[in-house]
Amino acid sequence: MSRSILLGLILTSVTLNASAQIMLRWGARQGFGVSDPLGTGSLAVMIRHPAILGGLACYGFSLLVWLRVLSRADASFAYPFLAFGFALVALAGWWVLGEPMTVRRLVGTTIIVAGVIVLAGE
Repeated sequence: MSRSILLGLILTSVTLNASAQIMLRWGARQGFGVSDPLGTGSLAVMIRHPAILGGLACYGFSLLVWLRVLSRADASFAYPFLAFGFALVALAGWWVLGEPMTVRRLVGTTIIVAGVIVLAGE
């Protein structure tokens, strides 16, 4: 398997995983109310929420792609790319969900991405 295909699979898995986080966050915000902070009354409804189901599906597909990656790449090479998920979730949380993107969060995310780029250059 070529390096570019392997990197594509890694980034696909990371993107699916980050997408799962955003969908689960969105679904959780829809399902848990302030009046029911533990979610005991809304859990059955929440797990049928399209965003929750979509998030779980993304997790499942991400796992399948990741297993393919691990069958072809050293874990010490592939695993650091999972840190890209932190950056994707932070950016999507800001852009899609309207979560705050502070300077500190932006600097930390940039450092993480820079570290993965350094590791990927081996």
